[in-house]
Amino acid sequence: MTTVTGVAADPAVSASTTPACSLDSAAAQKERHRELVFQARGGGEHYAYLKFADTAFTWYNVPLGKVQARPREAARQTGNNVLVPVKPAWIPTPNGMKDKGKAEPLREGYLYVYLDGYLWRELKVGPRGALCDINLQQYKGREKRPATGEKDDRILLPYKVNGEKPLIQIAFSEVQWGWSYVNRMGGMDPEDFRARKGETAPLASEQGVSRQDAARWRARRLQTIKLDGYESGFPYTAPAGEVAAIEDIDSAPTRHVSIKRHKGSCIPVVYLADAVGVARRLAAEHQAAMIALETAFLELQGGEYKKKKGGDVEVAYTERQSALFSIASFLSGYFYQSVTDPLPDETPEQKAARQKRLELSNKYVHDRDLRQFLRQDDFRAMARTINEIRTELIAVLDDDTSPGNFVAASEDA
Repeated sequence: MTTVTGVAADPAVSASTTPACSLDSAAAQKERHRELVFQARGGGEHYAYLKFADTAFTWYNVPLGKVQARPREAARQTGNNVLVPVKPAWIPTPNGMKDKGKAEPLREGYLYVYLDGYLWRELKVGPRGALCDINLQQYKGREKRPATGEKDDRILLPYKVNGEKPLIQIAFSEVQWGWSYVNRMGGMDPEDFRARKGETAPLASEQGVSRQDAARWRARRLQTIKLDGYESGFPYTAPAGEVAAIEDIDSAPTRHVSIKRHKGSCIPVVYLADAVGVARRLAAEHQAAMIALETAFLELQGGEYKKKKGGDVEVAYTERQSALFSIASFLSGYFYQSVTDPLPDETPEQKAARQKRLELSNKYVHDRDLRQFLRQDDFRAMARTINEIRTELIAVLDDDTSPGNFVAASEDA
């Protein structure tokens, strides 16, 4: 369970007139919210934070920033402090939003959320997209930081804090970033109470990383998440530059069960870049296509596969199929390649012989049957598929401009 903390200056603690509902409410988005108003001791500014259960440390507090206490009636006016649960997903093809119907939960790895240029949350992504916070107050500065927070497949992000919209930037990585890499992207805010408590850890400035340099690194590696669609129910917003695509989950065409189960919750799904994941998928598809081509060719030659202990494969050739393949290969080479392709500096005698073979071919060889036996159309289709996959893979590997591109993501360490 997530606890959202807010304040009101009136000593009487009041509930909003909006009907209480969970994060999975089914009413219209802007009205589908719950509002909690807490008593504040006096007016002025107060520190707000999210409070998550932690299996190792009981609680883990994540700062939201300073909020202004207001009179009770003013506190009832929604929109000054707004948190939005978001379902992150990725598209495992190089076609981007054209294939958003194939969207899946994030792969296993890590999610990095930077707020106004500083690391705000680090989450481990488990099976089926389960997200689990890493306690930065306890583990900051370490190279290996375990996840001890509560699990959820959504992530709560601030749309507004004290009336201001923070800059939200997110990156997925299949490996956990080292602390120097975290600092390269901006590190933790020196004013963050988690940075000042527990074990000390070097800040970005202490490692020679300027705010300007960090901003450039983030622009190259992270994507910006805009939650302005909260005001209108999160209509589909296409990706633009560093800004990630986002839409109401009810409109998302994906058929994946872990995303579909949130239908009716009115939360948005945000599509994050995972160029390394796309490259891995394409590489696996390329390997499978090559194996299929090799298998088909061996079968055409009369090969039969026998799996042996230890994983080795024995190929035994059936006598009849092997003989037919040898004859078909000879006929194809003798009557087609040598007939249709003139020799360099062909003599009259050679030309006459080639024309004679062409006459014999037309008279005795059934072209369609021969090509069908040799599965020439099938092999051409397989070769085209392999070339298409290879072209797509090369394009992904060479990309160094799009947000979260492969070149940038391959530097994760």
